[in-house]
Formats: sequence, C-alpha cells, structure tokens
Amino acid sequence: MTTQLTKDQVYDTVDPRDFPALLDIDRYGKRSSAFDKIIAATHDHFW
Repeated sequence: MTTQLTKDQVYDTVDPRDFPALLDIDRYGKRSSAFDKIIAATHDHFW
C-alpha cells in the first residue's frame, strides 16, 4: 500500500456529500492562490 508523503493545501477538500461543509464561508478565506490560478485557467480554456 502506498502512503501519501506530501499533502498540498490546494487539495484540502471536503466530502462532496457534506453539503454544509461546501457552504462554509471560512473555507474560502483559506484557499491558496493556486486555486485562483486554476479557476482563471479554466475560464480562459472554456470561454
């Protein structure tokens, strides 16, 4: 079994079935700048 040695905070996700956690406003203040770059690249790619 492989053990994950590193964990990037970009991937600090919650269970998608935990809807209240997805709406937690404090989580958005803790997101990394990489998140904004990913969203911007997605926007450029599709639009």
